[in-house]
Amino acid sequence: LYRLFRYREKRLRRFLKTSLLVLGTGFLALSLFLVFHGLNYARPSLAGDMGLSVRDRSLEELDSAVRRLAREASAVREGLPEDETGVLLGLSMKEIQASAQEGWDRLGLAYPLFQNRARMKPKGVLLSRYWSYTRIIGIYMPLLAEPSINIDQPAFMHPATAAHELSHARGFAREGDCDFAGLLSCFYHPGPVWRYSGLVSAVKSMGGRLWEEDPDRWYAIYQSELSAAVQRDLALESAYWKKFETPVARISDQINDAYLKANKVEEGVKSYGAVVDLLLAWLDGDAFEELTREVRGLE
Repeated sequence: LYRLFRYREKRLRRFLKTSLLVLGTGFLALSLFLVFHGLNYARPSLAGDMGLSVRDRSLEELDSAVRRLAREASAVREGLPEDETGVLLGLSMKEIQASAQEGWDRLGLAYPLFQNRARMKPKGVLLSRYWSYTRIIGIYMPLLAEPSINIDQPAFMHPATAAHELSHARGFAREGDCDFAGLLSCFYHPGPVWRYSGLVSAVKSMGGRLWEEDPDRWYAIYQSELSAAVQRDLALESAYWKKFETPVARISDQINDAYLKANKVEEGVKSYGAVVDLLLAWLDGDAFEELTREVRGLE
C-alpha cells in the first residue's frame, strides 16, 4: 500500500509539473503575441486616421471605381515582360526583398502616419505548393517578426501579398486596414510590377463586391476595361486555385475565422471585405489620379 501510494503521489506531482509547464508556456506565448501584435487590434482605424468617409456607396459609385482601377491596371500591365504563354513574368524573391520598402517610403511622404523604420524582408515559403492546399497566400509571424508569402501562386500576386504581410509587420492588425495599407504601398511604388500587382488585387476585391451586387456590370467591365493581358493573368490564377478546392482549404478558412473572432474582429474572415469600403472612400477624391500622373512621370 505504501509503494502504491508513493507511486500515485509521484504521478500526481509529475502531472502537476507538466500542467504548470504547459500553462506557463501558453501564458508566455500569449503575452508575447499581445506585445508584438495582438494590441494592434485595438489600434484606431485607418479611416479615422486618414480622414476617410466610409459610408454606403451606390452601385454606380462602385462601378465607376472598379472601372478606374481596371483601366489603370491594364495601362500598367502593357509592356511588362511575359513568358511564352503571355502571362506576366514576376519579380524574383530577391528583387521583391530588395524593393519591398520603396512603396512604403513614398507612401510615408504622402501620409506621415505610414512612416516607419521597420525594414523586415518578406520571405518565400519553400513548401508553398503544399501550403496552397490551405489557400493561404501569406502569413505574418509576430513572435519572429517574419512576413512570409506563398511563392507557388501566380507570380503577379507576389508583390501585393508581400505588401499585405509587411503591413501586418508595420502594426496594422485588422485585415481591412492591413490590406488597404498594403495596396496603397503598391500604388505608390515606383516599380510597375508592384503597382500592377496592387492594382489587379484591388480590382479583384472590388470586382468581387460588384459581382455580388450586379454580375452583368462586372462582366461588362471585365470585357471592356481589362486588357487581354490582364485577363490572361486572372485566368491563370483562377485555374491555379481550382486545383486546391479541397476540405483542407475549408478547414483552414474556419480556423482563420475563429482566430480573427478571438481577437474581437466580429466579422471574422468577412472583415477582408472592409478594404473595398476603404478603397471607395480613398478613391472619392483626386488622390488616385494625382498619384497616377506622378508615378508615370517616374518611369
